[in-house]
Order: sequence, then C-alpha cells, then structure tokens
Amino acid sequence: MTRDCTLIVRRVLTKEKESSTSMFISHIAIVLTLIELSNAHFAEVAAPWIIPRHEAHSFLKAPTRNKRSDPACNTNEPYCEANKDSCMLHNEQSREHYCGLGHTCTATQACYLSTPCPAHYHLGCTDNQCLSFPCHNGATCEDTSTSYNCLCVPGWDPATDCATDFNECQVVPCLNGGSCNNLFNDFTCDCTGRYEGSVCEKDCRPGPVDIVFVVDTSDSLQKGVNKSVDFINEFISKVSIGPNDFQIGVITYNFDSTVLFDLDDYTSASDMSSAMNTLKGEKAATYTATALRQAREVNLISKESV
Repeated sequence: MTRDCTLIVRRVLTKEKESSTSMFISHIAIVLTLIELSNAHFAEVAAPWIIPRHEAHSFLKAPTRNKRSDPACNTNEPYCEANKDSCMLHNEQSREHYCGLGHTCTATQACYLSTPCPAHYHLGCTDNQCLSFPCHNGATCEDTSTSYNCLCVPGWDPATDCATDFNECQVVPCLNGGSCNNLFNDFTCDCTGRYEGSVCEKDCRPGPVDIVFVVDTSDSLQKGVNKSVDFINEFISKVSIGPNDFQIGVITYNFDSTVLFDLDDYTSASDMSSAMNTLKGEKAATYTATALRQAREVNLISKESV
C-alpha cells in the first residue's frame, strides 16, 4: 500500500516583503524533511525498531501470545480488580520491574504480580515458573514440577528458551564431506565435487567398478602397443583409483597371457602408468582366447573377495 504524506502550509502574508523569500524557503525545507521521513518509514532500513520478518511472524503465530496490551489495567483500578487474571498477562513490564527490585522466591519458584493493579501492586511466589514468561519469540511455556519447558515456534532453539535461532547444522545433516550453511529454520549443503542432492546424498561418480584391460602385444600389433598404453594411461588419469572407486587390472597376451598387474595391486594412477610404460611388442603369435579366459578369471576372483 502506498501512502502520500501531504503537508498543507498556509502562510499569512505580512507587509514585510523582504522576509517572504526566507519564509518560503523554510517551508520548502519542512516539506522535504517530512517526505524524507515518510519514505524512511516505509523503506527497509536498519533501524532499532525493525525486527526480522521471521521473528515478527513467529510472534504473531504463537497461540498463547497476547498480541495487545491493555491500558485499562494500569489506568482503571476497578477494571483491573475485576480482571486480575487478564491484567497479570498484560503487565509483564511492571512484573519485571517490581520483581527486579527484590523478592523472596526460591530458585524453583517464579516471582509474579499476584495483584497487578497500580493502586497496590503485590508480589507473589509460585511454583508455576511460566508466570515469569521465560520463553521468547512466540513460544509456549509448559510448566513442570520443578522447572519449565519452552515449546518453540519452528526455527528457534529450545536450549536458549527460544531466544536464538536453532542451528540446524549442529546435527551434521550434510553427508559425504559436504559443508553446512545454517539458515533460519533451514540449512543448505555445499557438496564436494562428486556429490549432489539436498544433503549431498547422491554419488555422481561413474564407479565403483572393476576394469580389466586386455592388451595385444603380439606380432600383429607390435607397432601399435604404444597407442594402447597411451589410451589406458589417459583413462586412469581421469578416474578415482581405490577399492571403493575404480580398480584397474591389465593382462597382456601374444602366444601366452600374462597379468601385468591385478585389480588390487595398485591404488594410484602414477604407479599404474609406470607399469604400463614397460610394455613392448613382441614377435609372437596371437592367442586371444587364452587372454580372455584369464581376464574372466581375474574378474571372478575380484567378485568373490567382495
């Protein structure tokens, strides 16, 4: 809603014409000042009387919160006497003042205005500590036999009687090394590179998987071994190596087949590359079936060990 603040300035012209100009300038200054104050009232500026939206919202939503004061409790003695229970709830400022001057209540009791009327304020002690209104930000107070509990509006911390924001990150909601950002009544997770999801629960890696490369080093591909080595080195440099990620094995073959390294021999790409760079082509026949049978055996042994 937009409000217009209009200042109607009536000037009485006097015979002193020389003062009319200065008066006119003064009136303009007053109008500009009022407009500025009006705009500041509706603008979102950092001012002492402005509270966060969620705090105001929680205050208004509280089922037991008295949203209005009752001036009659402090100005109308007969009215106050007839409505003591209601006036006790509408005189918190007076209760804090008079109880703060001193009382005889024990540590498990609360000081309250047993007579909240201005003609004769009277203090009392009660085992119901909720009458000291200890809960903040629209919380509901629940009396116990020796203390009280604050039932907070969502977002506030029961450990501080609902006076501060509850830190959702303290329960470590983000998984897989994600970092938590606390918000009011909410949180967000900054996930590491391989994870995503609201709490970093989704693993985006292509593994875990076991891969066995079968490399032909026979006479038919004697000059092409380096291309195979380069391909495998490039592949292992782009994946995570380990028992919970990628496990890589390499079998070479010509007339015979040989396990260059098994699936669990290496856990780093650099060690694998060093072993791969020792490969050379040989003048020998090609027996692919033998190599494939050995690759199958290596893979089966890996599955049985899981």
